[in-house]
Amino acid sequence: MVRFFLLTFAFLFSAVHAHADMDRELKLSALYQAVHAQGLLRSADITLVGITSLFSHKETSAINDLIIHNSLNRHVERVPGLSALFTTDVNGNLKHDSFRYPTRSLNLKDRAYINNALRLTNNELYIGEPIKNAIVAYDSLPLSRPIFNDQGYITGVGVAVMTPDHLLQRTKICKKCVVSIFKTNGTKIVSFPAAVEAQPDIQKFMADHPDNTIVDLTINKLPTLTVWTQIADYDLVLLYSYFK
Repeated sequence: MVRFFLLTFAFLFSAVHAHADMDRELKLSALYQAVHAQGLLRSADITLVGITSLFSHKETSAINDLIIHNSLNRHVERVPGLSALFTTDVNGNLKHDSFRYPTRSLNLKDRAYINNALRLTNNELYIGEPIKNAIVAYDSLPLSRPIFNDQGYITGVGVAVMTPDHLLQRTKICKKCVVSIFKTNGTKIVSFPAAVEAQPDIQKFMADHPDNTIVDLTINKLPTLTVWTQIADYDLVLLYSYFK
């Protein structure tokens, strides 16, 4: 009888220990992905700050357009996941573009990432919504900042375009896991595997459960252990789920 109780206790202790290990591993995996995404966003954002700062000075208008184009290209090449940099004037007209020279005659005033940046009163970052690309097999994620002149008036917008898939370190995601990044307004930025569509209402999930707390959650009719965590400095959250 004593042996039976000892074996039962050992089994229960082992199960509790294994569960604690799983919780810890899940939280660390979520944190790792959040820090990875934060690092890439920060690199793109620092580049964008530099670009908007450059174009805030009227002396920049004297620089040859080809030199600016080549400079933007070099910035794009240095930052992982960054696919393009461009600027517009306050009316949304494309001014400088890393993608093509000479710059096309194009008005982008109807784009949300331009309009929202023009509404900002401080030198803030606006994270847009992913844009589906009909030509290539990946989305584009626009990041934008207003360009202020020396008097503090907005004279245009600087835009950095990222490939959102780069925000997730796929090689570190287990085969039984799904990881997603959302804006706090509920818009999904990226998910891997992309085929997993039925995910929770992230705003309700955040309201119901504290961050870094393991929760039993059903996704695609399958049970998971799920945790969410804030991506520091940005209006984004990461959801990490492990299918039991």
